[in-house]
Amino acid sequence: MESYLLCNIRENQKTITLKAEKLVMYLQSKWVEAFDENGHVYYLLFYKNDYITWTKPVWQNRHSHLEQSFKKGMTFPAPHPFLVNLLATKEVFPKVAVSHLPEKLQKSYTPHETSLILTFLDSFESKGTIFKPIQSIYYKYRRNGQMFAGYRIIRILQDFLPEHSWVKDIASSFEFEKYNSMYHLVSEELMEKDPLFSEKSLYKSAEEEDSYRLLELMKKEHRILDHTALSLEAYRKFKSLSSYTLMKSLLEDAFSVAEQIYIIEELKGISGKNNHILQDLLHLYLKENEVEKLCNLLAQDAITLTVEQRNSFEKMLLTMDFEENRVQVEKLNSYLLPILDTNSLKASELLQNCVSRLLSEYDISYVLEWLEPLKRNEEAGKLYYTFEKMSHLVDDPDQQFLLGELYYEFQRFDAAIDCFSWQMELDKTDPKPVQWLSKIYLETGKEDESKAYQQLYQEMSKEA
Repeated sequence: MESYLLCNIRENQKTITLKAEKLVMYLQSKWVEAFDENGHVYYLLFYKNDYITWTKPVWQNRHSHLEQSFKKGMTFPAPHPFLVNLLATKEVFPKVAVSHLPEKLQKSYTPHETSLILTFLDSFESKGTIFKPIQSIYYKYRRNGQMFAGYRIIRILQDFLPEHSWVKDIASSFEFEKYNSMYHLVSEELMEKDPLFSEKSLYKSAEEEDSYRLLELMKKEHRILDHTALSLEAYRKFKSLSSYTLMKSLLEDAFSVAEQIYIIEELKGISGKNNHILQDLLHLYLKENEVEKLCNLLAQDAITLTVEQRNSFEKMLLTMDFEENRVQVEKLNSYLLPILDTNSLKASELLQNCVSRLLSEYDISYVLEWLEPLKRNEEAGKLYYTFEKMSHLVDDPDQQFLLGELYYEFQRFDAAIDCFSWQMELDKTDPKPVQWLSKIYLETGKEDESKAYQQLYQEMSKEA
C-alpha cells in the first residue's frame, strides 16, 4: 500500500500535483504535509474541516502553531481514511495569499474564529503582521461596547503573544477583571460563551472526564472527523470500553467498511488481543469478504466462531482463490472438517491447496500433525497416509525418485528437483529422473534448462 496520496494545489493558473504523506490534527486546525516531485514541502491548512490555504514554511519559529501541531497533535500517515476524507473535499486546493485572508475569512467565520485562524499562520507570516488585524477586531468590539467579545480576542492574543506589552497591559486592565475569574475552570457557562477557549483547555487536559466533555463539544458542533479522531485518541489513552464503543459507533456512521477495517486494525496493533477489537475485525472481514485477513486473524488469535460465522467462513473458504490470497493456513484445520464432509470437489481442492501451502513453509512432520485431526475424513485420510509414506522416504536414499513424484504432486518443484537430481547421481544410466527434470523445468518457465535435460534424455534413451 502506498504511503502517500495525491492531491492538486493551484497558484494563479498553475496546478501542481503533490504527494500528501500525513495529516496532523491539533485543536481546530488540520495540517496536510505534502511534497512536490523535487522534495519541497508544502502545508495545506484546514480549519475544522474547511480548507483555508496552502503555503510553504518561511519562519523558523520553534513555538509556532505548526511546530506545536506536529509536536502535540494527532498524526495520521497516508493512506489513513481521515486524510483520504479530508483531501476528498476539493479536487484542487487554490492558494490564498495570507495578506488577503483577514478579509476573506470574515466573510465565512466569526471575528473570533478569524482571529484564531490567523494565529495558525505564524510559520508563514511574522507575528507582528498577524497581530495587527486581530488587534483591529478587538478595537471594533471595544468601540461598540462589546467588552466580553473584546476580552475573548484578548484571550486569543494571550496565547499567541503572551509577552507583548500591549496584550499584557490590556489583559490586566481593571475593566476585564470580572471576566477573568470565569476562565479559571472550564464550566458549562464558559463552554457556552467561549467554545474556542474551552476546546483548547479541554484538549490539553489529561483528565478522562475532560476528554468526554471535549467529545460532547465535537458532537454538538457536528464535527464528525474531529469527533472520531478524538474518540480514537481517548481509547488509546484510557483503553476504556466506553471510549471504544463510542469510536466504533462513529466509524459505523461515517466511514465505509474498508475504512473501518483500516482504523480498527491499527488499534489491534496497539491493543494486543482485545476481544472487542478481534470480534469486530472478525465481523468486518466476513462482511467485506476479506478471506485472507480473516484466515490470518484466526491463525494468530484464539477466536471462537458462532455457528453463523462459521458457516459464512466456510463459504468464503470454498470460493477463495489460493493464487490471489496469501492466507495463513496453520489453524484452518480447526474449521475444515465440516467442509470436507460435504465431499465436494471444491472441498477437496481446498484441502490440497492448504497442504501444498504448508509444505512450502514447513517439513513433512508438521503437515502430518496438521492433518491429524482431519484424517477421519476419507480425503484427508488419504493425504495423511501419503505424508506418512513421505516421512519414511525422506531419509531413504534409495527412494528419492518416489519422493520426488510425491513432491511434484503437491507442486513443491524445488524439492522434487532435488530428489530427481539425487536419483540421477545415484544411477547415471536411468533416463527417468532426467525426463522428470526436463518436465519440471519446462513447467516452471526455465526453458533452457528443460531443453538441456530433454536432449540428455534423448541421448540416454538411445543408449538404453
